[in-house]
Amino acid sequence: YAVSDWLPDSFFLWEPRDVVGGDIYFAERFGEDILIAVMDCTGHGVPGALISMIASSLLSRITVAFGHHDPPEILRQLSSGIRTLLRQDSPDAPSDDGLDAAVCLVRPKEKMLTFSGANLPLFLVQNREVKYIRGDRQSIGYKRSDPAFDFTERKIAIESGISFYMSTDGFRDQMCRDETRRFGFRTFGRKRFAALLGEIGHLPFERQEKRLVDAFHKHKGEMSRQDDVTVVGFGF
Repeated sequence: YAVSDWLPDSFFLWEPRDVVGGDIYFAERFGEDILIAVMDCTGHGVPGALISMIASSLLSRITVAFGHHDPPEILRQLSSGIRTLLRQDSPDAPSDDGLDAAVCLVRPKEKMLTFSGANLPLFLVQNREVKYIRGDRQSIGYKRSDPAFDFTERKIAIESGISFYMSTDGFRDQMCRDETRRFGFRTFGRKRFAALLGEIGHLPFERQEKRLVDAFHKHKGEMSRQDDVTVVGFGF
């Protein structure tokens, strides 16, 4: 079955910088509940794709095989799994890779959304007002990460007309030429990204996706794409 069958008001914008990349999005239904995740793995291209394959396999095992659907527990299990598979508990481990992630569990019957983030935020748009919910300042994996870190759980009531967005940093960090800036470049930036979401949040989701793509390419201009770009939007 397609995601659109049980999450019709949504879009999944995924544009890797190369043929393969390090960004992942995940959406699955467990009974009446819906789990949505976005992950930004170390690097892009082939190195990023290798970490993303590991992370994607782990996420499926955690959520489908082991039945963990609580966002903070998913992030904790992901971090533990990455560190174990890459042997990062060893001082001479060759890998110091990992990822950032945002995870939402939607319970439509309870009209409740639970969010946890590892260096990735959640944006909310309602009546053109944008709220920014920061993820914890803790990544998944990496040698210096805290294996016992307890990720924060944030619960948000789902109201009519509210839209939710998760994004990796590829959109916001894309550079463009700007001769008014000291070094001649500027990023799209978080504030402009949030303002754009506020402008389009009332539109049908397929139109929202098109507006995001158009804004990204207009900003980028003739400059090359710097990173993978992933934005997920959904509402009820």
